[in-house]
Amino acid sequence: MAKRNSAWNRTRVSNKLGIEYPIIQGPLGGFSSQRLTAAVSNFGGLGSFGALGLAPSAIQEVIAEIRSLTNKPFAMNLWVSMEDEGAATADAEAFERALSHIAPHLEAVGASKPQFSPYKPLSFEDQARVLLDAKVPAFSFIFGVPPKEILEECHRQGILTIGTATTRDEAIALEQAGVDVVVASGFEAGGHRGSFLRSSEDSLTGTISLVPQIVDAVGVPVVAAGGISDARGIAAAFALGAEGCRWGRSFLPAKSQEQARCTARPS
Repeated sequence: MAKRNSAWNRTRVSNKLGIEYPIIQGPLGGFSSQRLTAAVSNFGGLGSFGALGLAPSAIQEVIAEIRSLTNKPFAMNLWVSMEDEGAATADAEAFERALSHIAPHLEAVGASKPQFSPYKPLSFEDQARVLLDAKVPAFSFIFGVPPKEILEECHRQGILTIGTATTRDEAIALEQAGVDVVVASGFEAGGHRGSFLRSSEDSLTGTISLVPQIVDAVGVPVVAAGGISDARGIAAAFALGAEGCRWGRSFLPAKSQEQARCTARPS
């Protein structure tokens, strides 16, 4: 009988990130909290905070609060591309039309309806500058490849970079740009598609099919994302060549409980 490997958690992902378990919390853009991010890091994974919609000054405050709650590595996540063709021209009328489809469901659960606010463009470069100045442990991103100068400065400062790919070609583009870790994001992940080389409709690949394609295509460590939320999913992803897993929705119940224990900073 083959000897069981007791060090399943020692992979290039956990070694590069300096974490106990190669488990990365999905950044949960819009549902992130500093307490949840710190809690995941304190318990040995990589907590992540989705800062996509925050102004640079707000991002600074988030980083400071996370650092007050943990001395472990964590990741800040941004969207490289924040806009689509209709972003700048969307108005209150269009907002209400879109909201009308989900309003009955919000009312059914007693949730308040979101309010329209005019579009305010955010600069990815300005947001990224905050992460660089703060020397965050890890910078993860989706919807593209950051400019070369940003990635180069991350490397100079020892900030680990984590890019997200929904296809084999995207993974190759990320590796060629110098990204340290690639997340293979299957169509089960995130509730949205992070595709950037082709349309989302042409980039739909399930996690089980996508992970081995990307593992075979790149030399950097690969993290599996999409439909993974327990030990069986981790085992399946590792069998396909992944060296880490990322998931987000399974952490939402923990967020609702506020994770009070995250304030106890491990030594």
